[in-house]
Parts: sequence; C-alpha cells; structure tokens
Amino acid sequence: MAAIAARSLNPRSPPLRVIDGVFDTLDRVGVKGGQHGALFVEGDAYCPSTPKPLLNATPDRLGDVIDVATHRARIEERKAFQLHVKDKAKTPDGKVMLRCPALGPSPTVVCPLREMMLSAAKKARPEVEPETLEEEFLDTICKKHSAAFDLTEMQAPQQAFDYGTEEWETFHDHARNTVESGNHQLKASGDADIETAGRRRVRGIAAAQILVTLLIVAHNIRTIAAFFSDQEIERARTTPRVHTIRRRDRVWANRYTKTTGNGDLSIPRGGRASSPTNTPPDNRDQVALTPMRT
Repeated sequence: MAAIAARSLNPRSPPLRVIDGVFDTLDRVGVKGGQHGALFVEGDAYCPSTPKPLLNATPDRLGDVIDVATHRARIEERKAFQLHVKDKAKTPDGKVMLRCPALGPSPTVVCPLREMMLSAAKKARPEVEPETLEEEFLDTICKKHSAAFDLTEMQAPQQAFDYGTEEWETFHDHARNTVESGNHQLKASGDADIETAGRRRVRGIAAAQILVTLLIVAHNIRTIAAFFSDQEIERARTTPRVHTIRRRDRVWANRYTKTTGNGDLSIPRGGRASSPTNTPPDNRDQVALTPMRT
C-alpha cells in the first residue's frame, strides 16, 4: 500500500485504476507494440484489423467508459482475432511461428485476403472490414502464411489466463488471498516471526537473508506437518474402527476351567496334544491349542 501511495503522489506516474479489485495502470494495458504487422495486446498477438473497441476494452474499463459485463464481452469477442500458433518454439529463448486467424483448418475470422479451407467448419465468424485492408500498409502477417515472433517481446505482459476475464479474476483473487495469508503467518509472533528484528540479529543483508530463509523453511515444515496431521485426524474420524480380539483372548486355554478364548469346553485332558493329525477335523483347532500356565 505504501508503494501505491507513493505512486499516487508522483505527478509523473501513470493513472492508477482498480479493475475487479486489482490495481493496475493504463500504461500496461491496450496495444503495446507489435511485430510483422500484428498487435501485442496484454500478452497476446492480434490481427492488425481487430476492431479498435476490442483492442481498447481494458483501457476503457479502467477509465470507467464501459462496465464489467461489456468489458468481458469484448475480451471474449476479441479472442477470434488472436493469431494462431503454427509451430511452438524449440527453446525458451527461441521464436514461435504464428499465422493469421483466417488461415488453417480452424479459422476464427473471415478475411477478404485469405481463402478459407474447404474442410473448415461451416459456421458464423467475425469478418474483417475490407476498408481496413490497405495494400500499401499490409505487413508480413497479412502477406505470408506465417511469421516468426520473438517470445521475449511478448513474455513481459503474458499471463496464463486472458486478462480481465472471470477465470482470471477467480484465480487471482484466490492467489492473492493465499499470498496475504502466507505473509501474515510468517510475520505473526510465536511462529516464524520474521517481522521481529530480534530474530535476525546479524550484520549484512546476506547473513540476514540466510536467517530469514531458515525461518521460512521451518515455517514450511510446520505447515506441511500440520497438513498431514489434519489428514490423519480426518481419516481416523471418518474410517470405521475395526475391533480386533486380543491375542490372549484368541489363543489361550485354561486347563482348570477347560475353556478357550471363545468359551469352548472341548479341551482334552492332559495338556499338550501330541499330534493333531489323528483328531477329527472339527476339533483339530481346539486340540492344537497349548494351555498356558495360570
């Protein structure tokens, strides 16, 4: 919050807005450069003929020009103009081959410059306006079947979920709550308590970092142990108990009362049975029992 306050006091800082409970700035959203004629918008590459209201959906939302429902509807509509991946990069710092969304076996838009494959599904698709296609301004993505894009140019704003969608909001709400809860537990007294300077009375950032790392590792071990303990308690609570008969109640025999553990009175006179092989099958188990001393 201190960093947010500092930004708000700086007249040169970009305008700070809140979108669905998340702070963001207008300088991070919308069209931010591009390659081969394609436009980079919030981590993805889009057709250069994408309608401007779709490209500016998030800036309009942050500027209170449109509401949340309109913002999400425009983002969903904008997905049709996103470039398709033809070949993925072979290395982390390599390049990825992208092609026009009107090409391939599953086109998502209709463009006058591209001929749709006969095998493509017959369904309604957004159409690119012909007046936006000026021959002198067409770039590689509109002239060739594909183009190589540098991943380093797109990684900075790239996210796993489409920015501003309901899925994105649900994930980040949960992730932010998890982070805030973890920070609170690390700073709470009685556990790691990394907020107290007395827990790391050393000189130098490196030495302090080592102590803080040890405290965090100890906190993680306690958290994992508590998780397994809760699982075991829950398992014991939900699993029905199996009552087993004690061994002395199962195998002992009393020569005075002539009884076994189950109250059977068929113990032979004497004590030990010489051999159970000559005994009828029904009484063989009882005869094999050895009376214990009492």
